[in-house]
Amino acid sequence: MLERIKKVQKTYLLVIPLLVATITLYMLNYRQTLEPKIKMFKTNPNMSRFVVNTPGCRIPMLYPFHDAARDFFGLKPHFSCGNKPPLIDSNQTALWVVEEVRSLYGIDNDTFPDCCYTPFTRVPVTPDDKNSDIDNKLQYTGACTPFVGSANIHHEFVRVTCKWGNNSSYKDFHAFVVPKRPKEEVKAEKTPKASLLIIGIDSSSRLNFHRHLTKTRKTLRSLNAVEFLGFNKVHDNTFSNLIPLLSGHSVDDIKKICWFDTKDHFDLCPFIWKQFSAKGYLTGFGEDSYWYSTFNYWKNGFKTQPTDYYLRPYIVANEDEIGHSLLSNSKWCTGSRFAAQVLYDYAYKFSVNMTESRKKFWGLFWQTSLTHDFMNIFPDADDLLDDLLGKLINAGVFDEAVVILMSDHGIRWGPFRETLQGWLEERLPFLFVSMPQWMKNKYPEAAANLRRNSRALTTHYDVHETMVDLMNLTRLEPPELKRRVSFWNRKAGLSLFLSIPGERTCRHAAIPTEWCTCYESEPVSLQNPIVRRAAMSVVDHINEMLSRYEQCARLFLKKIHSARIEHALVRTDESEKNRKRLLYVVVFSTKPGGAKFEGTVRHHSDSNKLEVEGYVSRINMYGSQSKCVSDHQIKLYCYCI
Repeated sequence: MLERIKKVQKTYLLVIPLLVATITLYMLNYRQTLEPKIKMFKTNPNMSRFVVNTPGCRIPMLYPFHDAARDFFGLKPHFSCGNKPPLIDSNQTALWVVEEVRSLYGIDNDTFPDCCYTPFTRVPVTPDDKNSDIDNKLQYTGACTPFVGSANIHHEFVRVTCKWGNNSSYKDFHAFVVPKRPKEEVKAEKTPKASLLIIGIDSSSRLNFHRHLTKTRKTLRSLNAVEFLGFNKVHDNTFSNLIPLLSGHSVDDIKKICWFDTKDHFDLCPFIWKQFSAKGYLTGFGEDSYWYSTFNYWKNGFKTQPTDYYLRPYIVANEDEIGHSLLSNSKWCTGSRFAAQVLYDYAYKFSVNMTESRKKFWGLFWQTSLTHDFMNIFPDADDLLDDLLGKLINAGVFDEAVVILMSDHGIRWGPFRETLQGWLEERLPFLFVSMPQWMKNKYPEAAANLRRNSRALTTHYDVHETMVDLMNLTRLEPPELKRRVSFWNRKAGLSLFLSIPGERTCRHAAIPTEWCTCYESEPVSLQNPIVRRAAMSVVDHINEMLSRYEQCARLFLKKIHSARIEHALVRTDESEKNRKRLLYVVVFSTKPGGAKFEGTVRHHSDSNKLEVEGYVSRINMYGSQSKCVSDHQIKLYCYCI
């Protein structure tokens, strides 16, 4: 027995070093295959230090595998939603049993399973309906219609069930883009328009896109899509960045315009799909996570369906009935498919259907599940997105429509976020814009401006104004471009088709101080008395916000982790004015609960007063600590008693 144990031990002693060496070589090879690709970030010597270098703003040049970032990133394996591919598949008009996989389900080749489909819809809304949860309610209509092998479908959403053998069964869901007429019948007009498809990837900085979505990046480069290196977020999270994108207003604005209470629905808000609809476009909107979605996470969504094609009922059914693999905050899978795959399949069907039927369309499809909680993105996210782009290219969508790929912000918590590079990356999401060749030919000055603006300070407000231009392309004529840019400092958003002036600052672009990246950082000793005062002032500020919530504990300063001073990298009237008002960024933790916060504090040296600037970021996850409150903002700060 002892001899056998010794033999096993010797075997392990031989195998373990071999295994370690193999893994090490694999990781080195992985980094070697990625690192040469960062050469594309190198620019001419005059611009090597900055991605934006204008009189109004300088944003430092960062590298994806810089020493400050390298240790936080690694290789993730492929993830699987099951050991069998889907039994049922679909296209634009039909669904069918996939012949090639029947044997994997134990179905004889000479027999078909007993399958049927049941249509379902969002529950209709009555004028006096007061159900706050109406955006999650479904109704199944009619009996389950049997089919053998395949079936043509004339419904938007169907549930498919199949049975065979003694107790074997299968359930799946499929979505279809059925013909619809625009809500507004617009008389034939000569005003030229362009369709728009937006594909959003949650929580991905520009550099993290380059680290992990390498196939997608290569495809975008082949399309000559314009990448915006100075794309700066305007607020903290998805909601507060998509509101400016979709409405041209800040969250504070819409609270005064249409969303007066956090329990209200968003139906009254001036979202841009309403403008597109009024111009005769067909509109579509979908997200791949119904619980963690933009308008429904601790909010009530929409009372009536917001767009012509609205994927939410389908996603609700998918997640509730066949959703699984809950990794952090989202279910990654629905049946044998990634939730992201389900979203992309629908985005493809929608875009191709509109393109082939020669209808003008506006579509926004936002992926959250695979990227929201992870710095190291699984390679499946890249495979799925690149596959979607390839299919859209082959279907001619890029030949007809403007296509935008974008994010809302970078990763907002975790160890990397606590580094200076993580601080910058959180504020610099990615943005790519692909312009069809016919538009470039017809509006060459606008196309040239778009490319020139790749090194300008830009925001989600600017993407909103760009969308407005697509509804009336006469706005892209040279005289109109010249006229409009003369008013550049009068509004937050500037179309990316205008030549954005170099004098633009964060203040001009409506980027609050705490989110602005046009700064250079200088570390400050934690023994500096101003640092402790600054941290205490932020704690007091948080407690003031919590004072109306008796269920939340009063917070106390536990530890200061880091501090720095932010200096403007260019001299403007603003920066000169602020020379005696230094900007401190402090990272600290509080008790009880161990929450970690980052606050921006202005020190007025002439009066020695401190002033908290804007928003205080929570940079570690709050989990269940704040389950006693429903306000999505207060959840960041509350520690439930």
